[in-house]
Amino acid sequence: MIPAQPETTPRIQGFALRVHVRDGIDAGRDVCRLHTEAVRALGMNVWDPILLTTETTGLPTRSAAALVGFADWADPHDICIIDSFTAATLGVMQGSRIIAAPVAPIVAQDVWAAAGDHAGALPADMLRALLLGKAVLAGTNETLLPQDYNRAFTADAAGNLKSLRDTYGENALSREVTITRTQPGGVVLVAATTRVHWEGEVTVSSGPDTSVSLENIGGLDAQIAQITELFDLAFRQRSLLTKLGSTPCHGILLQGPVGSGKAELTYAIAAEFGATVVRISGVDLEFVDPNVVADRLKTTFSTHAGGTPVVILIEDVDRLASAKPDERAAGGAALLHCMDEVRDREDVMVVATTPNPDGCSAALFQPGRIDRRIDFPLPNGAQRLEILGIHTRPLPLAADVNLQELADKTHGFVGADIARLCSHAARAAAARLRTQPGSPESQIQVTAADFAGALEAVSPSALGGTRVDTGDVTWLDVGDAEATKEALTEAVIWPIKFPDTFSRLGLDPPRGVLLYGPPGCGKTFLVRALANEAAAHLISVKGAELLSKWVGESESGVRDVFRRARGAAPAVVFLDEIDALAPRRGSSTDSGVTDRVVAQLLTELDGIEPMRGVAVIGATNRPDLIDPALLRPGRLERHVFVEPPDAAARVEILLAAARKMPMDPDVDLAAVARGAAGFSAADLAALAREAGLTAMRRDPQTALITAADLEAAASRITPSVDAATVAALRDFDVA
Repeated sequence: MIPAQPETTPRIQGFALRVHVRDGIDAGRDVCRLHTEAVRALGMNVWDPILLTTETTGLPTRSAAALVGFADWADPHDICIIDSFTAATLGVMQGSRIIAAPVAPIVAQDVWAAAGDHAGALPADMLRALLLGKAVLAGTNETLLPQDYNRAFTADAAGNLKSLRDTYGENALSREVTITRTQPGGVVLVAATTRVHWEGEVTVSSGPDTSVSLENIGGLDAQIAQITELFDLAFRQRSLLTKLGSTPCHGILLQGPVGSGKAELTYAIAAEFGATVVRISGVDLEFVDPNVVADRLKTTFSTHAGGTPVVILIEDVDRLASAKPDERAAGGAALLHCMDEVRDREDVMVVATTPNPDGCSAALFQPGRIDRRIDFPLPNGAQRLEILGIHTRPLPLAADVNLQELADKTHGFVGADIARLCSHAARAAAARLRTQPGSPESQIQVTAADFAGALEAVSPSALGGTRVDTGDVTWLDVGDAEATKEALTEAVIWPIKFPDTFSRLGLDPPRGVLLYGPPGCGKTFLVRALANEAAAHLISVKGAELLSKWVGESESGVRDVFRRARGAAPAVVFLDEIDALAPRRGSSTDSGVTDRVVAQLLTELDGIEPMRGVAVIGATNRPDLIDPALLRPGRLERHVFVEPPDAAARVEILLAAARKMPMDPDVDLAAVARGAAGFSAADLAALAREAGLTAMRRDPQTALITAADLEAAASRITPSVDAATVAALRDFDVA
């Protein structure tokens, strides 16, 4: 190898500029746009190389190379427009100050790169073609997005891009490599004469860092024991199985939410057995040409490690061997063929991972392929405490940080979420301390307030987009409705908070609750408060959201909601507008979609899989439209009518709605509420809101809401509760 040479880039005094981060067409192309006057003042031409350096005091500087482009005439003269990739390289944000200095356009003789994201499968000459025309600097990352501003986009360039997509799929252009060194040093341009090399040996099967150990993995004791046993029988105790007339497990499926530690645990246990791990990413190969996929799989499955065991890790196997064959069917067939080919090899174990086991092809589970499934559920409280203990080891924690309280507040968090939570808290502490120069060492700590802020920013990824932020709504915000609160407390909160008591008394908790009543009477608001009182996740599903014209999609959506809820327990599944999701079977004209959804709901509620810590609440203002089978005991068995508020309840609701509003001493909210006959809870909330807006119209600087404001608001808001509708709902016989 040629040693790195000292920097030879001639520098000219640069300008201090303000950073403006903007992506768009420049994203990933190493472009720095300056005002025309700034380019002229620096003595540069468009597409000349430029060196960007952070302007910091007392901190190491960071640098990046770019090519100069023109900004718009309307842009300020003192800004430097860069994309988010370059901003991340420099560690700067919007409004930061950097130094922009011109450098001489020197062509690189040699450039060495390291595979930043398993990009080592690319031939070096293709890598050079993708870097052609870019200004590079040792120690920085480069995307594989071609720089075609300063040169013509040729047929060869198009061919390289096609080859890149064939190798990596549609996400190929987001790949990165790290420039490790150049000859000569400094900012250099990659040209057709530049020799580009991979730094060290890079193989197709290189995977993530294998330095992780079992000591740094928490909350997975059961999974560790199961996988260790299977590895031991396959690699060390094969003769024992032979004497017993059996064979070792050929393949394992690790199924669980993203971030639960499936791949990390595989690497750690493989290291315990001295096994080599070769990795296949289903996401990377999902949309790649089937012939290329077959070649990559054949190469990976033919790996030998000089007599040591080989673990073939297939991440996101559902992307390769899908339950719904389409254009990826050829890739799935190639994978199954390769698994069959290594069935008789004594040194190979196949470990596949997926967050979606229902999406895997049934052919994967034929004998000799995937023989064992191991679940990675969301960690419980004790497991979260263990994981928090591991991830807070390097953090200097303040005395007010209570890990047990954090564990209790992180329902639904997987290991990756907890790691992100700790990192966010540490960054929050750093942001707080950076404004306090000279802080003593004893004050450099992560506090409970830092974790509180992190909890607001980090949410459990396993729940996806189904989780609802309930805010700080509690029973105190629900005016009156004492009978309704009591019924919901017994049906939902007690089973979650006192499961041991139910078990001790031999009681099965109610499976579900139906809330019905006229629109605007606070059914959804009640559920939000209920979830907070129960300290449970709220998973909300609108009735029409799950309905799909594609066969099987709606039922799959129902299964997915309940699977997430079981994993994130304690949880409340809220089926809003349930009459649209589960109407009477045989009454619809939608090709049987809603009939199948009702059947799936009945299956979930009947408890084929246990629903410990999960409460199901349906809400509707048309209970007569719901399929009767859903309302019988064992399903949505508790039926709670949410009455429109009476005079006393209206007082409580209006007081709750105006609890945070500054009222003039002459305001009598009780009298206003008593006079609002026919108003629903939503109407009363609208009345309070309209009074506030009326006060602002009167005087935008006002500090109080007056009785006149309330009187004017009452003249604009009309009651929405219809007496006939209420009477029909009250007489509804749910039995």
